[in-house]
Amino acid sequence: MAVKPESVEVVTHGLKLAIPLEFDRDRTKGMAFLNSCQVYISLCPNSFMDEQAKIVWAMSYMKAGRAAKWSAQVFRWEEQPENVGYHKFVDWEDFQDEFKREFCPVYADSVAINRLESSAYFQKNHFVDEYLDEFQDLITEAGYSDLKTIVVKFHQGLDTQIQNAIATMPSGRPSNMVLTDWYTAARTIDQNRATNEAFRSSY
Repeated sequence: MAVKPESVEVVTHGLKLAIPLEFDRDRTKGMAFLNSCQVYISLCPNSFMDEQAKIVWAMSYMKAGRAAKWSAQVFRWEEQPENVGYHKFVDWEDFQDEFKREFCPVYADSVAINRLESSAYFQKNHFVDEYLDEFQDLITEAGYSDLKTIVVKFHQGLDTQIQNAIATMPSGRPSNMVLTDWYTAARTIDQNRATNEAFRSSY
């Protein structure tokens, strides 16, 4: 395996690529760890000679807590006389599936859907950027893909003043089929409002 896990960063395609952070067992960070591994593997495919190299490399960052114990169990399984010549995981996809079962939130899609079907995700007193970060995470976890549904949910959760400002825009009102335009409009209105409030407070 050509990759050196202890390297702080690798330069590829002119970009400095950071290695994954060490993972212990925190389910809230499981998907982020897996994604960081996937990004590294995707950008440095020639650094891994086979699927098993990817798996061992990822497990080299599982050094603490239950993650370390889980990795040790995998290696012990492969060392058993009856398993000689076999690998615990067939390929990288097989490893990812087992990792998600062990270290990612259970029923994350159901939790996200339930939150989106309530008012719990509404913006309330948060800035649009904070609201947007959570909203995008929930949409991804819930598996929503219909643009009109997503736009309705996004609009519904916005602060009432921002909703009204978008609805009464004399021109350039975002299309229900262009989600990024809704995000941009909400951000712009929120930033303008914050700037105006700061200006008024100075007097």
